[in-house]
Amino acid sequence: MLRPRYFRNIVITPSSRAVYKRLGYRKGVTEVLRKQKNSIELYIREAASLLDICASFRRITILKKNKVSLVLSNGIRFRSRLLVRLLCPCDEMVCMAATAGQSIMKAIRQAQKKDFVRAVVYDAVASVAVDESLDWMQAFMRQELRRQGGKLIDKRVSCGYGDLALSNQKIIYRMLQLKRCGITMNKQYMLIPEKSVTAITGIMAAKI
Repeated sequence: MLRPRYFRNIVITPSSRAVYKRLGYRKGVTEVLRKQKNSIELYIREAASLLDICASFRRITILKKNKVSLVLSNGIRFRSRLLVRLLCPCDEMVCMAATAGQSIMKAIRQAQKKDFVRAVVYDAVASVAVDESLDWMQAFMRQELRRQGGKLIDKRVSCGYGDLALSNQKIIYRMLQLKRCGITMNKQYMLIPEKSVTAITGIMAAKI
């Protein structure tokens, strides 16, 4: 079982396309006036400059699994048919997390008081940034696994989806020691700053 790995200097430039999609714009359907687009592009750049990404992942060997649960080498058990199906071909689980940081959340709250559009764009940028941070870590792991053997599966799942209860987020929080990323968790298992996310994926052994 490997220790958590932390990344604090990831430079994420949120995709404008992904931000517009998050905002609900659809190509060929939603019309964006040039003046509106100029403002949105400015807000995207402003929000990107406020990001303070911290990300982490940890690899843990899967000890055993059945149809409804799996047990890790550290003794922790996850009960979820969805998770078992996702990790069916895997020998290792990977727990991941990323946060956009406190600065962007403070800016969102300030903008909500006087500039709703700016606040909405900032919010979308932060959401895209944490998703793309998870993508970045998965790409990083794929490169390492090419040298070590093994293969990272494409899909990932987050707590609160399907039958993977949100309460499992407490387990991931502890395993990744997310306090080191400035993340806390409330009694409802919600992460703070709000634009923080956890996810699970898996690693298959190399075929001989």
